[in-house]
Parts: sequence; C-alpha cells; structure tokens
Amino acid sequence: MDTLPEVEGFHTFYYPDLEKAYQLTDELRKIYNQPISKPVAMTKLAHWFKEVEESGFTSFGTLKKAIINH
Repeated sequence: MDTLPEVEGFHTFYYPDLEKAYQLTDELRKIYNQPISKPVAMTKLAHWFKEVEESGFTSFGTLKKAIINH
C-alpha cells in the first residue's frame, strides 16, 4: 500500500500544474482564515498576487480582480 507522501509525490510528478493551483488556492484560504489586521492581510495578498502572476495561471485573474475591487 502506498504511503501518503508517495501518493502526494505521484500527483506532484504527473500533475505539477494541479499541485501548484492547489497550493495557491490553499495559501489564499489560509490568508482569509487568519485573524489578522487588514494591512497585514493586504501585504499577504500582494505576495499571493505575485505568486499567481509568476505561476502563469490565467484562471486566478478573475479572482484577483474581484479581491482588488472588493
């Protein structure tokens, strides 16, 4: 039986884009779930926006615009 790290490695190896998209989604969720001040949250979101741009995923663009306009 495969262990969890072997299974996670499988997904990372065969589906690196899926792994990166999940990571970005998880990072955004963590930002919103933290009890932090608005300035700190905006700083964390700015770093997240940069990661999204560097990832090349266009699907996060709509979400980014929604967050900025909110």
